[in-house]
Amino acid sequence: MCQQPRLMHYKNLIMAAELEKLARELAAQGHPVGAQMIKDSSRSWLKAGFIPKKLESNAFGQEEKAAVAEPNLEEEWQRYGSKFVELGFHTELGMAKLEYLDGLPKFEPQPEEYAGRFDLPLIVETRIPWLRQAELAGIGVSRYFKSKIDQLRPLENNNSTTGDATYAGWFNRWDQRFTQKITPLDAKRQLKADEVSAGLFEGIALQIVYPEFVKSGKCFDLIGYPLELERIPFLGYWNDGSGLGVRWGGNVLKNHRPLVRGSKIVTRPRLTEI
Repeated sequence: MCQQPRLMHYKNLIMAAELEKLARELAAQGHPVGAQMIKDSSRSWLKAGFIPKKLESNAFGQEEKAAVAEPNLEEEWQRYGSKFVELGFHTELGMAKLEYLDGLPKFEPQPEEYAGRFDLPLIVETRIPWLRQAELAGIGVSRYFKSKIDQLRPLENNNSTTGDATYAGWFNRWDQRFTQKITPLDAKRQLKADEVSAGLFEGIALQIVYPEFVKSGKCFDLIGYPLELERIPFLGYWNDGSGLGVRWGGNVLKNHRPLVRGSKIVTRPRLTEI
């Protein structure tokens, strides 16, 4: 009878070692978000008592932590630009590839006050209608959402609705800013002066460059684009693909978190704050 718990303990040790190996590989290959997701899994296992604290504390060396906390902004910029070109965004705008890439804003270093709150750099393309971007990126739109698109009500002073300035900014990962489940309506009310609710353009940009988030079951509420009757668009994963749907903003769902960014953004050629 006493051998079963011991066997489970050994299995957990082996699995923890595999987590460590996978996180190191992801960090070394330039995938800080994936490495962070593995680290988060390790933390949840630790909380549940499946991983000894000593093992968990040693599972991620300084090199991996640095890779997660400090992405190479030039490499990230190149990766994002390549994905946009691969999807044909330049063609939609009637541009040559190099012309399009030359027009994308560069990332500014992460503001110190964003650390731990907005650690995810994103380039958001706003010159192409969001519905067309979703089509080009293979992101589905639910039938119900399509029937309610004319009810979208952009928030005032929300950059995600300007539609004419591609920008670079810093966003929250799924487990940042709002670390616990919260209704979209409450999240909007709790935004700080330097925080901006993200919308459909931002959600699509996130899915293009970080598809692993929603594929793992994490959904993002796009609180910058409310509909009538307090309904909120969200980015999720169903029918073996990513998609945009609609839900009521007063509900709490455990696998949903709001997508938010810091107010400091970069549009060519200067740093702007709204």
